[in-house]
Amino acid sequence: MTGFFKTAAVALGLAVVGFSTPMMTVSADAQSYLRRGTASEPPSIDPHLAAGDSSSVIIDDLFVGLMSSGKNGELIYAVAKSHELKKDGVTYVFQIRPGLKWSDGKKLDAADVVYSFQRLMNPATAARYAGNLYMIKNAMDVNTGKLPLDKLGVRAVDPLTVEITLEQRTPYFLEVLRSNAAVMVPQHAIATHNTTWTRAGRMVSNGAYKLTEWVPNTQLRMTRNENYYNASSVAIGEVVYYPASDLGTMLKRYQANELDIIFNFPPEQVETVQKQFKADLREVPDYGLFYWLLNGKNGALKDPRVRKALAISLDKKAITQRLLKGAVEPAWGVVPSGFDQYPSKVTDYDKVPLKTRQDEARKLLAAAGYSKAKPLEVEIRFDSREEPRQIAVAMGSMWSAIGVKAKMRTSDFRSLSADVAKGAFEVARYQWFAPYPDPVTFANLLRGGSRTNHSGYSNAKVNALLLQADEETDQKKRMDLMSQAEALAMEDHAVIPIYYTVARRLVKPRVQGWNDFPGGKVKSEYLSLK
Repeated sequence: MTGFFKTAAVALGLAVVGFSTPMMTVSADAQSYLRRGTASEPPSIDPHLAAGDSSSVIIDDLFVGLMSSGKNGELIYAVAKSHELKKDGVTYVFQIRPGLKWSDGKKLDAADVVYSFQRLMNPATAARYAGNLYMIKNAMDVNTGKLPLDKLGVRAVDPLTVEITLEQRTPYFLEVLRSNAAVMVPQHAIATHNTTWTRAGRMVSNGAYKLTEWVPNTQLRMTRNENYYNASSVAIGEVVYYPASDLGTMLKRYQANELDIIFNFPPEQVETVQKQFKADLREVPDYGLFYWLLNGKNGALKDPRVRKALAISLDKKAITQRLLKGAVEPAWGVVPSGFDQYPSKVTDYDKVPLKTRQDEARKLLAAAGYSKAKPLEVEIRFDSREEPRQIAVAMGSMWSAIGVKAKMRTSDFRSLSADVAKGAFEVARYQWFAPYPDPVTFANLLRGGSRTNHSGYSNAKVNALLLQADEETDQKKRMDLMSQAEALAMEDHAVIPIYYTVARRLVKPRVQGWNDFPGGKVKSEYLSLK
């Protein structure tokens, strides 16, 4: 068992875009507040609509759910103070902390918990990650409009008690409850402001901080929420997030002492950073995947021979070792290494000589009807950051070697995400970070009908294995079933994994309380400034 999972288990054992309001006066002493860099302008900070790491780290500071993450990444209680799992194995009863308040001082109780889950599953919300909680009774049918909201298996027993009933036993359910999708959201603020409730001056939150300013593409400023249940332990009074889509710009700002924390930097700068900021550099497993979606719903990519040709002809070792300086691990499957008891069964094509793979790829394309006279043409979509561009260019060159013509198309992350949701792409760069530490969140990228499966891939055998895994209470058997499903899907080359991410953070010495654990996302509430 990894240290991360040990800590979580022990903790339970013991305790069981909006727009800105007018500019605020910036603190005269920049050293008095925490300055965090984030990879890009967050497309949204509505917990039910947000996507990507740039949103999640901000939401972590603003909101909490029944469960949350502690200072060492362990699973802890938040809105809930305790829980009981009934003998049926599917009914969870949570006791809510008494006296909870939203940041505007209004009472927060069990009714808010029920509303939050119902809004998440409401088809009108179109929540990105509603599928992560489909284990709740009737959740899928509610989310697809087949049942009304009041049929969702979440009910308030009394103002301080919430009962959640699941479809089947789900050993990792408490872990899911710490994800952004499962936080509480304010019914009264949403009812008043509708889609603009996330604007500064309108947003109401229940986490350690509250939003006070949002200047698009410039900064998000938040101050300590005095109504937070654990406000007395929050040391830093003010946190400012600075978005920068260019990693080089972010690194320069860190070098100029304008930022205290940055979450990444250009891969070609790894060696320089290791020399210049050895003491500041934090590297931990990230439980993340950088991959390319293949639109298998129509066109050439419906053909598994074409998908396989594109996948096996890539030299992932060259991409990860030469282009990314060996700072990441090549991936042929979707589930990153590091999960306890997960026995990967995915074929490692890096063990096959590249020339052999290229020869096979050409034969596959020929069998699918492509030739020099009629070459396969594909469009590669990626966001505007340098790393995806470099990888896309390298892939285009590798595909050219087997007779494929690749057209490059770049756009901002928001536009790319919107087109992916509509299926308006052929090959698109994507990434996935575990919202909770369990392999099933990656397996769902391959599950037919999953809200996080954007390729349209569906295989009856894969789906059956994953369903069997969902119902398996023996952890070792459950992991084995998921591994079988992953291996089958990757023989179909449902997506093209490139690498498993590594969390590379730079943290200034003046920031105290930063602990290294998988994921590397430390909430501001656990930090202090020297």
